[in-house]
Amino acid sequence: MSIAEATLYGDLVKYLRERWAEQAAQFNETSFAAESARIDEIIRAWFFTPQTELHGLTPRQVIRNEEQGKSNVIPHDHLDEIFDDDCPLCRMMQDEALSSEGDEWHFGLAPDFTLLDEYDPEGYEARWANDEVDEDSGERSSNSPPQD
Repeated sequence: MSIAEATLYGDLVKYLRERWAEQAAQFNETSFAAESARIDEIIRAWFFTPQTELHGLTPRQVIRNEEQGKSNVIPHDHLDEIFDDDCPLCRMMQDEALSSEGDEWHFGLAPDFTLLDEYDPEGYEARWANDEVDEDSGERSSNSPPQD
């Protein structure tokens, strides 16, 4: 995700918050300020609530870690989310991670598809249309779309 994309998503949230507050104030016959405050509490609660997709961290923690150049460490009580129980090598890596000798396991956020891709599938396809495949390796260039 680019910096511009992240910034614009933040702007989109603010825009939707304003529209939602306007409509909620009309529907509930309350003030715009009261509805804005209610919506802001919902948003604030989301930022401070641990998320399963973030291995138990809060969105606030993940964002602040990135701002400070810190890695997002997966807490030990969430390591089972990333290791396959049926894989002996995976179990060994998990055991090592749980020991004091093991390295920390980190995660990053890099979605395969963005919100824009959902609303602009033609643009997503056009983005990758001119990619070339390397004749020797058969791999796409670095601008290749994600593979499933």
